[in-house]
Amino acid sequence: MAVIKEYFGIRLKSIRRATGLTQEALAEMIGINQRQLTRIETGKNMPSFKTVEKLCEALSIEPCELFNFSEFLEKDNSANNDILYKIKQLKAYPQKIKFINLAINALNKDKESLLKMQAIIEGMLLAE
Repeated sequence: MAVIKEYFGIRLKSIRRATGLTQEALAEMIGINQRQLTRIETGKNMPSFKTVEKLCEALSIEPCELFNFSEFLEKDNSANNDILYKIKQLKAYPQKIKFINLAINALNKDKESLLKMQAIIEGMLLAE
């Protein structure tokens, strides 16, 4: 859910800015305080369905626009494809594969860990 809140907040902020509204103005239009809107835009809080309806009405958009996360998913997929490509390059080096397996088991399976793994692989490729 944290990723959805983050993506939602980024989309909302982007749409709000594109319409030329300040946080204060939008918050007033939808009947919440600016602090609540800030927490939504920073991904700390998720709005209620009623607030989503009010946001859509105030911004003159359909709800699907607030939930269009395709740009974020494309970035995530391209990063994953880049990592897979680099791992495939290491096939010819069995000792390095053993090291990578140990490193993967030691890391969490979150995005930050994958980025750390990418840095390790890049370092190994540069050492060639």
